[in-house]
Amino acid sequence: MRGAVQLVAAAIAALSAGCATFVDVSYDETDDFSQYRTWDWLPRGTSVSALPGEEEGLHSLTGQVVTAELEAHGLSRDRQAPDLLIGYELHVQRRVIARNETGAHGFLSSHSNTSPSYSFQTTTNRLEIWDHGYLRFMVTDGAQEKMVWRGEIWARRRGDFAGHLQGAVAKLLDEFPLGGTPIQPAVVPASQ
Repeated sequence: MRGAVQLVAAAIAALSAGCATFVDVSYDETDDFSQYRTWDWLPRGTSVSALPGEEEGLHSLTGQVVTAELEAHGLSRDRQAPDLLIGYELHVQRRVIARNETGAHGFLSSHSNTSPSYSFQTTTNRLEIWDHGYLRFMVTDGAQEKMVWRGEIWARRRGDFAGHLQGAVAKLLDEFPLGGTPIQPAVVPASQ
């Protein structure tokens, strides 16, 4: 019972800290992923859905981050005869949440019999911007055109999702079963 309470407390702490992330992957564990050395984009296999005006930038940033992460995992891009074809779908939805925070009751005493005393309470209105998004990867064998790996990450972030995209891609691709020793996440300069 105590473990369950600690787990719930940890989940509440993570949510209140401004983020929640869930990862789900599926693949056949009997597949030999050590044979894969190269990759390319799945033709017509990428899509981004976001606020108007942000789609192109997110599409470009996602491509850069994915490329850097795959290279960090030992895969190089081959446009002629890739071992793997990779597609992705990114969906980001912005939500503005209005929060009303009501403080404790206060009391203003008049200290006079002729003037009334007052009880008061203040409410502060606050707007929070949250980006809710998911990123889904589909990885197929380049020769057989069968799906060999699928990964999804759902994230809720306070503020701009683009700032968290590199971490989301790294977290998801850490689940890609390339074997060997764990690799440090690639770093894409913030200016891109």
